[in-house]
Amino acid sequence: MIGKIDFTDEQLLINLRELMNALSDRKPATLKGKYFIEAFIKSTMGPRWRIGLEDIDPKSTKSIWNLLELDE
Repeated sequence: MIGKIDFTDEQLLINLRELMNALSDRKPATLKGKYFIEAFIKSTMGPRWRIGLEDIDPKSTKSIWNLLELDE
């Protein structure tokens, strides 16, 4: 879970960024190739939406984190 219904868009993005950083930091050194294969986001009872991995991967130069100015 990265947020609740009353979270602002900025709060949700900050939580998503922190989740992706935490997952990326835990990649085993012995693992070769892609660490993330697919990503989806959904509400508890709603449909899911596919997220482009390059958009949210903190190690990617094409990620959205370089474009956003989020308060921490």
